[in-house]
Amino acid sequence: MSTADTVTVQSTDTVRLGTGGVGCLLLHGFSGSPPELLPLAERLAAAGLAVLGPRLAGHGTRPEDLVHVTWQDWVASARGALAELRGDCGQVYVVGFSMGGTLALHLARNEDFRGLVLLGAPVTYPHPIFPLLPILKHLTRYYTTSGSSDLTDPTAMDQMMTYKRISVSALNELRMLIKRARAALPAVTCPTLILHGGRDRTVRCTNAQLIHRRLTASDKRMVVFPRSGHALMLDVEREEVWREIHRFIREH
Repeated sequence: MSTADTVTVQSTDTVRLGTGGVGCLLLHGFSGSPPELLPLAERLAAAGLAVLGPRLAGHGTRPEDLVHVTWQDWVASARGALAELRGDCGQVYVVGFSMGGTLALHLARNEDFRGLVLLGAPVTYPHPIFPLLPILKHLTRYYTTSGSSDLTDPTAMDQMMTYKRISVSALNELRMLIKRARAALPAVTCPTLILHGGRDRTVRCTNAQLIHRRLTASDKRMVVFPRSGHALMLDVEREEVWREIHRFIREH
């Protein structure tokens, strides 16, 4: 995984590809940026969709920009992009990776989506320390990531631009978003495709199982890719992941 204290904004800005009456909103992960979803965006645009992947508040620039961001700011970023997409498209699908999937679940509670695709989305806390974050955010400002990866394909790491230093306050905001997304599960009724990497060490596969179990949507499907890590849309089974998403959109 490529990490940096400062990320070139131009390389991590909003992704806009394709045109048409059917849109797809792509939501990136925590401390990530839109290009981590660019290969998928290119596939979807080639299939005739208008694709928009916004850069969520505080992301894709420098770690300091996440310090004062709230989960409501991420919601506002997503809703702003959704409004832009709906200005041109009569139908909208949402694809969310990691925190982007958590954010998509929160939005789906009150939004009319044509379909929802979740990639490694957490609805439980990914680390035992999360319940302590409301206290820890007052004691320390950042923690430094190890830089280790669970991806089978080593070249996939080059497409992941994330911060090396992570704001503890922002992690606490992620904690609150996860809590709200988990509570929203019974209210999500749109067709949903749940995809997860079997080797994911960041967000355990039990999250996918919990989502599938608690969703009230009658049209829901879960697929686990046994050789893939957290960023399954970039890992060794990426072609299969892309095909599953394309098939889901085509059939709905």
